[in-house]
Amino acid sequence: MVRGQGVPLPLGTVHDPVPLNMPGVDCSYLDGIDSDTSPGTSGPTQTCYSRTVTGCTDVPNLTAEIRVTNNPGTDGTILFFSATGGRVFWAPPYDETDPDGPNGVQHEHQLHIDLTTGANDYRLVEFAFQGTWKDALQGQSTGQLLLACRVATFVDWVETKLQFHAPGTPFCATGQSGGGNQLAYPLTHYGLDSKYDGVVFTSGPLYSDLQKACGTSCDFVPPDVDYPYPNTIDGCMKASSRWGVDQSYGQPDSPTFQFECSEFRGDFEASEECGETNFTMGAPCMQHRHENPATQFDEVFFDNSIALDPGLDYDYGDLEVRFLFGSLDFGPAPEQQRFFFEAVDHNSGVPTRNQVIGVGHNLPNDPDGRDELLADLLEVCVP
Repeated sequence: MVRGQGVPLPLGTVHDPVPLNMPGVDCSYLDGIDSDTSPGTSGPTQTCYSRTVTGCTDVPNLTAEIRVTNNPGTDGTILFFSATGGRVFWAPPYDETDPDGPNGVQHEHQLHIDLTTGANDYRLVEFAFQGTWKDALQGQSTGQLLLACRVATFVDWVETKLQFHAPGTPFCATGQSGGGNQLAYPLTHYGLDSKYDGVVFTSGPLYSDLQKACGTSCDFVPPDVDYPYPNTIDGCMKASSRWGVDQSYGQPDSPTFQFECSEFRGDFEASEECGETNFTMGAPCMQHRHENPATQFDEVFFDNSIALDPGLDYDYGDLEVRFLFGSLDFGPAPEQQRFFFEAVDHNSGVPTRNQVIGVGHNLPNDPDGRDELLADLLEVCVP
């Protein structure tokens, strides 16, 4: 992308269902076959679609399961983008025998129940990608902004082809952690801000400033007594998160070495015992931390960041934009979120950003975080 061009990038094309084998994705009922799979016995029905995006510039095809809950939903439509690379639905499978579930999953389901029952009647849409949205072909240094074409194309298809944006009803979205990247790139690079009436970012986006995320050194404050992990104060990423960045530059999905000791200590020096020297030279985010000065990949990171290029679209007019982060989120998310918030605020002056006290990174999995997200969605997702 040419810096500062301010022109939306082209979208791809969505094609009909293809056979899928996606372990852990509970969405085998496809295309018009309704199934009551919500918690309890009287919840809203769900319908799933399997679709493939092709035709994005220099980008491999991407297939996704798209789960629609409570169609038609007379109050409007809310899209949910899940963390990391969007490999699973925003609300994971619910186990009635274990209502607390792993990581407090019941709170995510409770949010969906609150949005589809009682006084609320929203249609909910989730995505589970085969692989992740940010996977490039191995050995090809594609970058996040071109790979995001596939997410943007799915959003456009949901809004236009499924006709989920009826006149007088709002079309909204929320993204958690890396799901914020899936929400942000279509706004900044693909011109989809005009489709939305309200968006809420929780604990993200994470790729607002990849130069800082992939910096050679990270500034840490001493860990909190009750949270034994280093607190990065500059948006800098630990090793395993950097590898997630490098998936967009042709690196394999799952590296064979581990980073536990460097993650825990916050030690960003190369360490033989941690296996840190086993990165490949084509992994820019991992390699960038070993460069001094770190300038080799600055242009790559500038072009692929969400919030660095002043020529991108950060003026969203009447679009309601909200940001939430937890006071116990000690990773790069709060600062990376702040970078994007300031870019939007400087250009349009419409966003709000609030800290949720006592909540960590997985904000929707906490009851207080869930309640804040519900309140924001109900406020912004109006005609």
